[in-house]
Amino acid sequence: MSGMQDAPEPVRVDKWLWAARFVKNRALAVELVKGGHVDVNGHKAKPSKEIRAGDRLQITLGEACHRIVVVGTEGRRGPASQAALMYRETAEHRAERERLAAE
Repeated sequence: MSGMQDAPEPVRVDKWLWAARFVKNRALAVELVKGGHVDVNGHKAKPSKEIRAGDRLQITLGEACHRIVVVGTEGRRGPASQAALMYRETAEHRAERERLAAE
């Protein structure tokens, strides 16, 4: 264990996707990751890949592609308002989404 006790613990990407409410259950999260729809820091992830605050994720759900930065690594599923605090949209993705909406 490192000396940083305040640093949040890393969590498996499949568990994080479920806790952040991108999918309804862990089985769907595993399927999403195994299907190659989740990149962590530019690399295809495996369900057991541990993520930390600051990691960049690209998640493809059907036609939608989410590019986010992990802010929190809570492994438990809570209310949607709490889940939304676990990540933030990248500035590049926000600008692209707004440009597409304006067209």
